[in-house]
Amino acid sequence: LQLLKLKLFKELLMMINGALGGLKTLLWAMLLIAVPIYIVALVLRDSLDQYSTNKGSGAEYFSSVPLAFFTIFRCIVAGSCDTQDGKPIFVLVSQKYGWMYALIYCVTVVVMTFGLFNVIVAIFIENTLDAAKWNDAKQKRQRLMDQAMFTERVIE
Repeated sequence: LQLLKLKLFKELLMMINGALGGLKTLLWAMLLIAVPIYIVALVLRDSLDQYSTNKGSGAEYFSSVPLAFFTIFRCIVAGSCDTQDGKPIFVLVSQKYGWMYALIYCVTVVVMTFGLFNVIVAIFIENTLDAAKWNDAKQKRQRLMDQAMFTERVIE
């Protein structure tokens, strides 16, 4: 553990403090991402349920709430929005059942990507900077204590 006090490990300690400080933020971010995805999954499951038996139309990926949630999660967060054959799910759905599904998908992607993800990244950066400031203050206190102890021993 004394090895970690070396100047060489300063950045590593800052990263660890930032990661630990960001755990609470990470949990809130996961909830903040899950809620809009769940709402869109409910809307799509409800509106495409009647077509879910049509294989190859894309609607089968919205036949249940968990599958619809997973499909939306894949499309928005993971960026993989294809069928097993490699066809884009929302292109199939919008061609077969109307442009409204393409609009729902596009609005969801824009709001999640440009709105929500940017806010979450900004909060993580702020937490990391706060952890770095805390680490610097801790190191300054330690240096001042070391200096005071050295001064006391020299005077004695």
